[in-house]
Amino acid sequence: MIVFFFSIFCWAGAPSPPAAAEQVAHLFQATLLGEDRPVTVHLPDGYHDTQQGHPVLYILDGQKRTRDTLTITNYLIERGQMPPLILVSIPHTGNRRRDYDPWDRKTGAANPGATAFGAFLAEEVIPWVEARFRTKPHRLILGHSAAGVFVLHQLITQPDLFQSRLVFSPSLHHHPKLVDSLAAAFAGAEDWNSRIYLNIGGMEFAPIRAQFERLEDVFARHAPAGLRASFQTFPHDGHGTTPFVGVYSALKAQFVQARPSLEQMRQLLADDAVVGYYKNLSRAFGYPVVPAYRDLSQHWSYHYFAQNDPQTAAKITALMRHYHPDRVDPGDAGFVAHWDRHGIATPYPDDAPLPRQAFLNQFGYAYLTRDRFAEAVFLFECNTRFYPQSPNTWDSLGEALQRAGRTADAHAAFRRALSLAESQQDRDLDRYRARLKQLAQQPAAKPR
Repeated sequence: MIVFFFSIFCWAGAPSPPAAAEQVAHLFQATLLGEDRPVTVHLPDGYHDTQQGHPVLYILDGQKRTRDTLTITNYLIERGQMPPLILVSIPHTGNRRRDYDPWDRKTGAANPGATAFGAFLAEEVIPWVEARFRTKPHRLILGHSAAGVFVLHQLITQPDLFQSRLVFSPSLHHHPKLVDSLAAAFAGAEDWNSRIYLNIGGMEFAPIRAQFERLEDVFARHAPAGLRASFQTFPHDGHGTTPFVGVYSALKAQFVQARPSLEQMRQLLADDAVVGYYKNLSRAFGYPVVPAYRDLSQHWSYHYFAQNDPQTAAKITALMRHYHPDRVDPGDAGFVAHWDRHGIATPYPDDAPLPRQAFLNQFGYAYLTRDRFAEAVFLFECNTRFYPQSPNTWDSLGEALQRAGRTADAHAAFRRALSLAESQQDRDLDRYRARLKQLAQQPAAKPR
């Protein structure tokens, strides 16, 4: 029976359905704002299973933005596109202009409410989150429309408070002088280790698009070194839909560098530059970034099987040991090393660490799917030697023997699988019976 894996070293099934994220609600008696402010923290699935810290994404207008953001982040996390995040939902209390507008829209006077809200984030919310939960020193903040203006203004007033900013359809037509203020702030800045993603919809009305274009020009001409900005226009979206498409695009772009493509990884491996690449990435993010074990495993499988390149695969194994020393199974790695040296010529030593049954099963199928029958039969025979009481090892051997045209031997292997399944009341008993019946009805094949 074929068992599919993400990789030869790391088995995983299909993504699990999204678990209900744990929520922690807290009510701040926000003296800076003169009112109580509720905040809800959404912990990632598996938060309590490890001691790992997580980046934190702060969501403004939480009552409107949190549900979609949770959906998108769960989707990306489950598929290995980004690390787990802690989400902090900060709803407004009905007066967005007071909290978000840098200046009064009528008089142009500085708005003390936005200053107070920024202080509330910096002095109350963030310290509470970082004292209560395991966080990494990488904060993100998300704002749409008026909240997007607030996030942009923070580049001037609190440039170091967040390492990444996500700004969707900022309503700069209400505050066009913010564009000029940013240009002036950039002129006096030397180096900002920060990221910002900004988007707009092509269906938004002309004044907001005009100011967005001015803003993009200011960033292109004046942004200081280290401030990595990304602008994106969605031609068929309007003001209300840019947050949804923006969260996906921004977060995937934010973390894509931690997952080099096959071509990028091939070049990094050829140059022995993987460790240096992740050191530079760690400096940019402000916390240690390492290649995910699953990604390394996939690269290993690609080079070992698809490219028939055991030398490069061995480099990846060394990286797996370097970054994830507790994850590499010694039996799996030992079997591969022995196989690379001896192939089918020499049996794997009985006193060596055993490879996992599931690992060896996929190893065998990797050869069987390429009609490499001698290697496949040898590998499945190894599995029956290591795990003689497993119906599945005998079933896989029977399949390889059948494909190789050794019908009598296949029949014996299938009979053994069925006998073990019956004695163990295996849940796949009916399948083993069907396999044997199907073989009996087929004409004998010629050996291949």
